[in-house]
Amino acid sequence: MNFREADNIARQITQKWLTLLKSHVKQSSDVRVRSFLHQLEKNGSIAFKHDDQRLMDRALDCIPLQRLYEEAENELNEQDREGSLEDAVIRRLLYWFKNEFFSWVNNAPCDYCRSEQTQSIGHTQPNSDDMKYGAHVVELYMCSSCNNTTRFPRYNDPGKLLETRRGRCGEWANCFTLCCRAVGAEARIVYDTTDHVWTEVYSDFEKRWVHCDSCEEAWDKPLLYSVGWNKQLSYCTAFSAVEAVDVTKRYTRNWPEVLKRRNRVREIELNLFLHTLTEERQKNLSSEQKDALNERRVQELKELEETSKRAIIKKDEMIGRHSVLKGSLAWRTKRGETGTTAIAQTENWMATLDITALKLSRLFIRRDVEVRLLGDSSILTTEGVADATENQMIRLTKAVPDQRGAAFCKHPIPLNDGLEALEVEFKFRITDQNGLPAFNGADGFAFVIQGQSEDALGSGGCELGYGGIQYSLAIEFDTYQSSDRCADPSGNHISIHARNPPLGNSAHHDYSLGHTSRIPSLQNGSWMKALVRLIVNGTIEVGLAENSDDKFIQVLKVTGHNFLDYLLPKEKAWVGFSASTGGLSQAHDIIFTSIKEYRP
Repeated sequence: MNFREADNIARQITQKWLTLLKSHVKQSSDVRVRSFLHQLEKNGSIAFKHDDQRLMDRALDCIPLQRLYEEAENELNEQDREGSLEDAVIRRLLYWFKNEFFSWVNNAPCDYCRSEQTQSIGHTQPNSDDMKYGAHVVELYMCSSCNNTTRFPRYNDPGKLLETRRGRCGEWANCFTLCCRAVGAEARIVYDTTDHVWTEVYSDFEKRWVHCDSCEEAWDKPLLYSVGWNKQLSYCTAFSAVEAVDVTKRYTRNWPEVLKRRNRVREIELNLFLHTLTEERQKNLSSEQKDALNERRVQELKELEETSKRAIIKKDEMIGRHSVLKGSLAWRTKRGETGTTAIAQTENWMATLDITALKLSRLFIRRDVEVRLLGDSSILTTEGVADATENQMIRLTKAVPDQRGAAFCKHPIPLNDGLEALEVEFKFRITDQNGLPAFNGADGFAFVIQGQSEDALGSGGCELGYGGIQYSLAIEFDTYQSSDRCADPSGNHISIHARNPPLGNSAHHDYSLGHTSRIPSLQNGSWMKALVRLIVNGTIEVGLAENSDDKFIQVLKVTGHNFLDYLLPKEKAWVGFSASTGGLSQAHDIIFTSIKEYRP
């Protein structure tokens, strides 16, 4: 008996076993189960549009394919290692799609005056044109500038999305999967029942399906959701024109825990349902095509079993959702996608400081804050704002290698007279030399309160301009993982650093009082807001917010560390910021918002 004969016998036995199994497994009559399976099938129907040659041709007209191939060849040459040109093309397609083609919509901009200051006012009924392109949901937004109402249809037609070029994760994955098919890749769309959508591309070089998220420009980072975003995944289902596959095991390293959450349908019923969908999609294929797909499916099942038990996590799978541009921090927090465990469990807004026994003794706001510039720092005026005094911007470093700069408020904080708490609010932005996101830049900046002197400037590189400053406490906003010199936990973290006086401060992780890597990317190129709260009861809190948000989300809190312990016996301290660049660079921009002192 040769291999083909044995394989045919095995296939016949499997088919008979499946037929027998179907006859013994009764379809659930539970309306919730039937609704869940119906929704899966409905989601998967979009895959047929991804194989529509007319739509693929339209997509190809939009894609700079020759340029992508040239960039892919350059990428492989620069890396000087084995690789697949086809895979490199998809990586370049990811970059192009995210940075040049598609845009994220949080609140839809006004159709009349183009203002982005709009507020959601609910939904409206879709019209016939909306329905034609699969927009069963139409959101409404009121413009705060002109008071006109803008409709935002949530289109589900990849051809229409080639025209609108905007949306959220569903629209992104839908259109990107079509683009992958247009350039000749085997691609399928993946729906996650915790409300995210992405793409998988089959790599002939790797002989496996590769995770591919256009929103995040992520290639082969399957643990990004469960580890980085702290998503509680349960069902991840991939659909192509010829398959319907449960791929949840690819996106977790704790399958037993995921199984506890999979209570929407019996496992056997789900497997048979997806098998039936796959059979239906393959009914017009030749036996040779079916054999090839079946062989690949068997290999994938083996791979899924192995990957669900993996122990190694890539560092770039540990960060929260990659860019502020992809939805407000509050929106991602509500969805549990920032990656911070505490935030994933609740909307963890920073509470208002309890000042029952305190009073605000002094308040500095933007126009009152005079700063002393040190090193490479400078003053710029924010773009498009006539009143420079109201929006004075401090550039701590330019996007130039080997920079080191600091800026401290000229008015020191008296540390006597019963100082009980400080609150400092500021805005920050990190960009490359072109004012764009600096995802490959370094090193980061730090909020610093220090009693050494008004012109204290520390070491550069991974020390972020504060390393070596005595009588200081620093809160790093660190964007580069310096493993050798500073033992950084990741390339995107916030960490609180201090040493007992009179020792100089250090950015080495041995001197961290607490840190978090589960935050949005700090290098996203947009303005973000931060709030630092220091309380003598030993509490230190850090909050982040979008530039347009009013509330701050607590991303880091430590207790048992009175900030004054690191400043005394000095009688006064200066508040400010420091930053540095090394071989890699980025611009670090700061705007002071307010400094509040609380005393009895």
